[in-house]
Amino acid sequence: MRAILSRMIELDGTTWLLDSLDGRPRVAGTEITLSFEAGAAFGSDGCNRYRASYELGEDGRLAVGPAMATTLMACAEDVMVQAAAYGAALRATASARLHDDGALALAEADGTVRITFTAQDTALEGTDWRVTAYNNGRQAVVSVLEGTELTASFGEGAVNGSAGCNRYRASLDADGDRVRIGPAAA
Repeated sequence: MRAILSRMIELDGTTWLLDSLDGRPRVAGTEITLSFEAGAAFGSDGCNRYRASYELGEDGRLAVGPAMATTLMACAEDVMVQAAAYGAALRATASARLHDDGALALAEADGTVRITFTAQDTALEGTDWRVTAYNNGRQAVVSVLEGTELTASFGEGAVNGSAGCNRYRASLDADGDRVRIGPAAA
C-alpha cells in the first residue's frame, strides 16, 4: 500500500492508537498504542508492553530502535502474530507524517505505509478506570482482592469511584502531565 504523506509533526508528548497494520485492522479486543516521550517510543503491542529509543529528523525521517525491550506475556496465537508483525513494522519505520485527517502514518524507506494511527486522547476528564493492581505502601505492586472492584471516574475537578467496599470522592487538579488528588471522603 502506497500513500502520499502530507506534513511533518512533532512526536514528543503524543500518544497514538493503531488503526491499521499492513492495511488490516487490529485483532478484535486488542489495543496497540504508541507514545513518544523524551527520545523513547513505548506502548502496548496488543499483548506486551514495549520500549525503544527513537529519532525524528527535520525531514520526517524516523528511526525506532533498533533494540526494543518488551515484556514476555503469552497471549492468544492471533494476538501474538499481530504483536510480532507490529514490532517488525515499527522497527522498519523510516518516516512519519501526519495526514490532513489527523492520522499518523509510519512508512518504510520505499514509502510503503505499514502502520496508521489516530491520536489517543490523554485527558483524564470524562474517563473511567478499573484498578487491576496497586502499590501496597511497602514497595510492592499487588493485585486487587478477588471479588473486589476498585474504580476511578475522573470529572471536572473531582475523582470518585469504588474503594471495594465504600464509595469515595476527592478533589482533582490536573495540569498537563501532573495530577494532584486531594483527601478522599468515603
